[in-house]
Amino acid sequence: MKKKQILNVLCLGLFLIFPSSILPIEIAEIEKIIANRKDSDLSKIISLDKLFQADQNAENADLVLLEIAKIALKIKITNEEYLKNSQFRTIFKFRIVKSNNFGDFASYSGEHLTQLLNLFPKSEYIDDAEYYMLSVFPKSYNFTDLHQNRRDLQKFIKKYPASNMRIQAEKDIRWINDYLSKGNGPLID
Repeated sequence: MKKKQILNVLCLGLFLIFPSSILPIEIAEIEKIIANRKDSDLSKIISLDKLFQADQNAENADLVLLEIAKIALKIKITNEEYLKNSQFRTIFKFRIVKSNNFGDFASYSGEHLTQLLNLFPKSEYIDDAEYYMLSVFPKSYNFTDLHQNRRDLQKFIKKYPASNMRIQAEKDIRWINDYLSKGNGPLID
């Protein structure tokens, strides 16, 4: 056999032993994308999305979805930017939220978190995804009910008492309690 034929046989053998769905997305690769200070958050999402799209069943694909969502939740864009750039709908998964009080606005839809919850129900990041879903605006939004937010956070803590997000959920509850103790009403609009 020629060298090229031998190489092809070896590659085929490796593929049969390690099909692409078993090969992991390296955590170091994910961390490198996130840590790159030169890239914008949008560029980071595009790079992470490419990793996920390359093999949605790969080990650590759930972490890729979580990291995309964490970045997307921080992004603030105008309706004009949303309408002008189709990537906000197709890759970044933003949507227009209908609001009588604030006027319609573009916001992250939480789709990557929903994918994580649906595709990876046994993921170690389920609790993170559920916590971050509490930050996603519904399709129609007119006010924030702090009593409901506090109940949701308390349910989260009860469901995931050992979660790495528990400390943040407890801080959120303390902030709500402090805000309400100053005589502020439970509805923020």
